[in-house]
Amino acid sequence: MDKPQVIVLNQWTLDPVSNRLYAEDHSFEILEARYVLLMTYLAKNATEIITREQLIKAVWNDRYVEYRTVNSAVSRLRKILGGDIDDFIKTHPKLGYSLTCAVRFMDRAAWLATINGADDISEFQSEEKPVVITEKTQKINLNPIAYGLITLLIFFVIFWRTLNNLETTAQELILENIEIEPITYLKGWESSPVISPDQSLLAFDHKAINNPDLVFQVVIQDRKTKQTVFLDPETLSPFWSPLGDELFYISIANNSCVINKVSVSAELTLSVPESILTCGMGDLFKTIAISSDMTWLYFIVKENNSSPNTIKRYHLKNERIEALTAPLGKYQGDIDISLSPNNKLLAFMRWNDDNTQDVMLLTLGTGELRTLVEHVDIQDMIFWSKSNSHLLFINSKEKTFNIINAETGKITPVYHYTGRMDHPRMLSDSEILLTVGDLYTVDVKALDLSDAQLSSSPVISSSFKEHSATIFNREGKERMAFVSSRSGKNQIWLKENNRLKQLTFFGGTPYLLQLSFSSMGTKILFDMDNKLYVLDIHTKAVIPLSTPTEKVKNFLWQCHSDENILMNVFEKDAWRLYQFNIQTQEYNQLAEDITSIHGYCGDSETDSRYYGSTITGGGIYRLTDNWQVDEDEYYFTEVEFGDNRQWGVTDRALYRITLKKELYKLDLATKQETTIDLGDINAYFLTVEDNRILLNDLQFADTYIGKITIPNLSQILAQH
Repeated sequence: MDKPQVIVLNQWTLDPVSNRLYAEDHSFEILEARYVLLMTYLAKNATEIITREQLIKAVWNDRYVEYRTVNSAVSRLRKILGGDIDDFIKTHPKLGYSLTCAVRFMDRAAWLATINGADDISEFQSEEKPVVITEKTQKINLNPIAYGLITLLIFFVIFWRTLNNLETTAQELILENIEIEPITYLKGWESSPVISPDQSLLAFDHKAINNPDLVFQVVIQDRKTKQTVFLDPETLSPFWSPLGDELFYISIANNSCVINKVSVSAELTLSVPESILTCGMGDLFKTIAISSDMTWLYFIVKENNSSPNTIKRYHLKNERIEALTAPLGKYQGDIDISLSPNNKLLAFMRWNDDNTQDVMLLTLGTGELRTLVEHVDIQDMIFWSKSNSHLLFINSKEKTFNIINAETGKITPVYHYTGRMDHPRMLSDSEILLTVGDLYTVDVKALDLSDAQLSSSPVISSSFKEHSATIFNREGKERMAFVSSRSGKNQIWLKENNRLKQLTFFGGTPYLLQLSFSSMGTKILFDMDNKLYVLDIHTKAVIPLSTPTEKVKNFLWQCHSDENILMNVFEKDAWRLYQFNIQTQEYNQLAEDITSIHGYCGDSETDSRYYGSTITGGGIYRLTDNWQVDEDEYYFTEVEFGDNRQWGVTDRALYRITLKKELYKLDLATKQETTIDLGDINAYFLTVEDNRILLNDLQFADTYIGKITIPNLSQILAQH
C-alpha cells in the first residue's frame, strides 16, 4: 500500500487524509471533501489539461452534473487559494483546466513530524481550528502505562467522533445539493418575504438602489404572473392575515411607527390603507405577527430614545393593548418576534446593553419568560418551523442554516452555504424563502482634513470587499492594514511601498473589524468574532488578549504606547473604562460609566487628550488627566454614543457620522457645528487617523428572494 502523502502547492500544503489545507504558518482550515478531491486530481495530473468530463467522472463519481457546477467549484477553489485568477488554476476555453503552480508530493508522516514533533497529534485535537497563537511548549515524557491510557483515550475520541461525523454527514448538506430558485426579479434589495395563506401572493420589503433616501417599500407580487404592485413609500415588515385577503404592514413617517392594513384582490387591486394603531418611534427593527384566529396582533414599541424596544399585543376585536415584555437596560431591547403555529409561544431576540443577544421564549398562556439560548450569533431574525418544536435561523459568521430545539435550546447546523443569505421564512415543511446576494460592495475612501475642500480619494479599491483600514505614517513612510476578502475569506492584509502582503490565514469564516496600529506601527489590534487580538506584522504571530469580562468594546491603543490598551468593559451592570497592558496582562480600572473613548495623540503623552461618552445622557466630554469627565467641555449634547466608530477626534475638531450617512464637524475652539457633504460615499462608520477620515464606502448591490428545498428537513427536526 502506498504511503499517504501531502501535496505542496506553492505556499499551501494539502493533507487529503484530514481534509486540511495548511498555510505557511501551519494554521489550517478544514475543506469540504469535494474541494479536496478536486485539488488532488488536478495535482496528480499537473502537467495535463483536465477536461470537465474527467473532473465529473473523478470528483463527482460520474453522476449527472452541469458544467456550471464544475465551474463554480473551480472558482471557489481559486478563492480559497488566493492570488490572481491564473496563479494556481488556469482555464483553457472549451478545453478544461490545468495547474500553473509548482506541485510537490511529500511523505505525510515526515511532513507532519516537522510541524507537530515526532508524533502526529494534530488529528486528535478536539478543536478543529487553525492554531494561530505562538506560545512556548514543553515536551512531556510519558511512562508506558500513561502512554497506553492516552492511546486508549485517543482511540475512544476518534471512535466517538467517527460516530458523530457519520450522523452529521448524513444531515449536513452542501450548497451544490441545493438549487436556489429565484422568485423576485426587481432591481435593488428584497427582504422579509411572506406568502399568503393560499400561496398565490408574495409580499416583501424592497429598497430601490437608485433611491438611497428611500428606506423600504412593501411590494406584493403574484407568484404565477410575476405582476407586482407597490405600497406607499417608507413601508416595511409585511404580514399576511390568516384569512388571506388582508396584508398588515408598518409605515414609518416623521420618525413615528404606524401599523396599517390593506385589502388585496386576486387582480392585485388595493383598498385604501386602514390605520390599526401606533407603535412608538419609527426604526428598522419593527416586526409584527398575528395569531391564526385573528385575535391578537403582536408588535414592537420604542417609546423614546431613552427606552428599549418592548413587545406588546393588540386585541383586534376589543382593541385592548397588553404589555408582554419589560427588558432591563436602555438600548435596543426586544426585536424580531415570531409566533408559533399553535399561537402558544412567542420567540424573539433580546439585545442586551453589553451588545450580546439572547433567544427568548414567552409562554403566552402563563406569562412564563425564559432564555432559550444565550449569546448566539443570528443574522436578522429567528422563525418557527411548521411545527411548534423548533426555531430556525441563519448564522452569517459561520455561514450555516441552523435549527433550535424549543424545549432544550440545542442548536444543530442543517447545512453550510456560500455567498450571503438572510431573512429566511418557511414556505412548507421542506421549502424556505430567503434573501440571496450581497447587499454591498465595499471600498475604503478617505477625506483629507488638511484640504479645505475635504476632497475624497480611494485608499483601497478592488473587485473584492475591502474595509476597516488603519494607517501608520511616520517620517513620510506609510503602511496601511485592512480587511480584504481577496483570498476567498476575510483576512488582514498589509500595504506598504505599494506592495501587498497577506498577514493572517485564519480558517473558518472570521469576522474581522476595528483594526488599529500601535504607536510604533509594529502591532495591530483587532476584533475577531467579538474577541480581541494583537497581530505582530513581522512575525505574523496572533496573540489573544484576556479581558476583565467577556463583554468588551471600543478598544484602542493608548497614545505613544505599544503595550497599553484602553477599552470599555461591561462589569457589574455598567460600562467602565479599563487600561490593559499586553505584556504584564494587568488590568486597571480608570473610570466608570464610559461607553466609548477616543484620543488625540500629540507629540508626547502629556500633549495628548482623550474624550469619552457616558452611559447617562448624550454627548461627548473631554476627560481630565485622571480620566474623569470635564463638565466644562461637553459637545454634541443631544446625541447618544455607544460605538467608537460613530465619532472621532483631531487636535481641532470632533467628527460624528449618523446612520443616515450624515457627517458633522464640531470645531473645538468656536463650538460651531457644520455639515460635511459626503457626495456619493455611502458610509455608516468612520475612523479618524493621520489627519484623514477613513470611510468604508458601501455601494449597493442587487439581491433577490430565492427558494431552497431541504428534502429531509422534517427528518432532521424529528431527530433533534
